[in-house]
Amino acid sequence: MLSFQLILGATRWCIVGCYIPPTNLTTLTHVNEAWRACPNGCHPILLGDLNVNLAALRNAQMLGALGLLPFFALALLAWLPESALIGRLAIGPLARLSLVAYAAVILSFLGAVHWGFVLLTPGMPYPQVRRSLLWGVIPSLLGWLALLMMFVGITPTLVFIVLIADLLLVRLMDGALLRRRASQLDRYLELRTRLTAGASLALAIALAASF
Repeated sequence: MLSFQLILGATRWCIVGCYIPPTNLTTLTHVNEAWRACPNGCHPILLGDLNVNLAALRNAQMLGALGLLPFFALALLAWLPESALIGRLAIGPLARLSLVAYAAVILSFLGAVHWGFVLLTPGMPYPQVRRSLLWGVIPSLLGWLALLMMFVGITPTLVFIVLIADLLLVRLMDGALLRRRASQLDRYLELRTRLTAGASLALAIALAASF
C-alpha cells in the first residue's frame, strides 16, 4: 500500500493505492490509517486492485446490529408487571421465554459457523477438522439446555446467568479456534466481540428484571 498527495492548483488530493487480496483483509486496517492521516482539506481517493466485497462487510455489521434488536426489545418487555396481558398471556413471562428461545437460536447459529469454515477449507488438517466439527455442535446443545431449563421451571435468573456464560464461552472458543486460521477472520471476530457484548448486556437487563 502507498499514499501520497496530489496538488492541482488550489485543490489537493490524498491518493491511497493498495492491493486487497480476496483472502486477507488486513490491508483495510492500513487503508483506514492512511485516510485518518489525510490532512484537512484534501479530497481522498482510493485506487488499486480491490478483490474484496466491502459491501459484504457493511451488510454483516448491519445485520448483526439488527439481530440485537430482539434481544433488547424482549429484555425491556421482561420488566412489565405480571398484570400486563396480551389476551390471557402475561407479557413479562412470555418475553422471558421468548428471549431464552432467541438466545438459544443464536447460539446454534454461532456453532454452525465452524462447520461452514470446515466445508470451505478442504485442505484443513484433520485435527482441526475434528475440533471444529465437535465444537460446532456444543453451542446448540448449550442453547437447548437453557431452553429446557425454562420449560422444567428453573428460575429465569439462573437461566439468564447460564446464557450470558454460554455467549462468553462461545466467543472465547471462537477466538481460540478461528484466530489461528487466517487473518481475514479478525474482522469477523471483532464483530463477534461487539455483538456478544450487546447480547450479554440485553440478557443482563432481563436478569435484573427477574430479581
